[in-house]
Amino acid sequence: MPADLIIRNARIVTMDDRLPQASALAVKDGHIMALGREEDLKSLQGANTQLIDADGRLVLPGFTDCHVHLTSTGLDMMRLDMSACASLDDFKKMITERIDAVKAGQWILGTGYNELVLKEKRLPAMKELDAISPDNPVWLSRVDGHSCLVNSKAASELKIQESTPGVERGGAHELTGVLRADANSQARQAINGAIDKQTRREAVRNACAKLLSVGITSVHALEGGSLFCEDDVDLLIEEMENLPMHIKLFHQTTDVKKVVERGFRQIGGCLLIDGALGSRTAALCEEYADAPGEYGVLYFQDKELQEFVWEAHSKGLQITVHAIGDAAIEQIITAYEKALAKKDRPDHRHRIEHYSLPTQSQIARCVQAGIIMSVQPSWARQGPLTNATAPARLGQERIRRLYPLATLLKAGGKLCGGSDSPIAKVGPLLGISGAVNHFLEKERISRQQAVSLHTRDAAWAVFEESERGRLLPGYAADMVVLAEDVFKVPAERIAEIPLELTIVGGKIAYSAESEVDGKKG
Repeated sequence: MPADLIIRNARIVTMDDRLPQASALAVKDGHIMALGREEDLKSLQGANTQLIDADGRLVLPGFTDCHVHLTSTGLDMMRLDMSACASLDDFKKMITERIDAVKAGQWILGTGYNELVLKEKRLPAMKELDAISPDNPVWLSRVDGHSCLVNSKAASELKIQESTPGVERGGAHELTGVLRADANSQARQAINGAIDKQTRREAVRNACAKLLSVGITSVHALEGGSLFCEDDVDLLIEEMENLPMHIKLFHQTTDVKKVVERGFRQIGGCLLIDGALGSRTAALCEEYADAPGEYGVLYFQDKELQEFVWEAHSKGLQITVHAIGDAAIEQIITAYEKALAKKDRPDHRHRIEHYSLPTQSQIARCVQAGIIMSVQPSWARQGPLTNATAPARLGQERIRRLYPLATLLKAGGKLCGGSDSPIAKVGPLLGISGAVNHFLEKERISRQQAVSLHTRDAAWAVFEESERGRLLPGYAADMVVLAEDVFKVPAERIAEIPLELTIVGGKIAYSAESEVDGKKG
């Protein structure tokens, strides 16, 4: 039986110890048919077999991103990107330019700002935003998504009551325009809920194209919930079979009955136990270094969380939640432990998303309970988070246990890797680079381990280890061809490796050559 596709003259790293490497690979009906030496696969070549000469390049399993808000990724691509703002002047100029391009009354939507990297180390006050945009409502989401900035017109149209928890006031008790916690969730729900279905559908397809362009062939899509929109879940259920990549959908809800009725195996995602360090909403056991008396926010009462976890656990679902600070991690570990004590499920594969600031005791308990840590290695790279935000919020002592990748692996922990797009820039090579070049030298892990977080371990984290994450006969023919070898280039250049091809189900889903030709045309 002839193959549909043969890749030859390659350095194929399978991510499986039984057959670590090969030089050729054959595909039939979307699955890997055979691997080995080029001469061994010649008999599988037919008149219609597509041949790809890799010219000695590295071939890896297609990357999985274990933490993507897919619809939101596409929607943010349509909004102002405030991440490059370095001063209040930049901030104001970007908003003014957008106002000049739209009609009076039209919303100005932006994402990605970080006040800690602005020259002035502050945001424009609400009255400053009002002066810039008196007629257009302005809504700008912070880089972490856990707080936002609005002008008076936006606050009015969003119907944000001044008594809503999270509405921030300044020294003179004036509204600053910053919304956190419940106020932030209310604003995001209103903004995202107003988007029509066609725009949402376009956003999903744009997001998929973006992910394919960085080598992602499979995503754990975390949709719905307080920071996003329930419509995202319904849309993905409709569209999933028609999308150009593999989607594992996590519904960010506590409605166990609804998830079971829909036939899903997973529940949760960014089901918020706490917030984020940058917005001082991550729940900490000790007060914030730069805000004495503040400990962040726990969004669940202990009893409420434990009842949800038990219901989902008893129904056989795989659960995952968002927990960044050590107080939040403590709350969810306790809930998992109580559920497991009532009903042992040896292979539950419950997860915690982010797991940014655990204690040694919490690490040991997670390993003991078999909890997966779904981490974002790119956050560990040197950058605004590690150079500005984290030291300011945590101080020098606690920062030494931030994103403890090597410690987790040495303790026997199970990890998988994701980006948290659109909160962070998407790209598995960014994650691999972050893990290998961790800002704490003691927490750096090997390249093999870092690649595994985004391939083999990622598949295991959603019970897909027998079909994805490796290049073996019978597995999905999802793979990437890299222009340079991630195992051999200098560590500081890993994030810069060009992607040549992304292949999904044995078909080319992205080609760098086509991209270049398209730009030329």
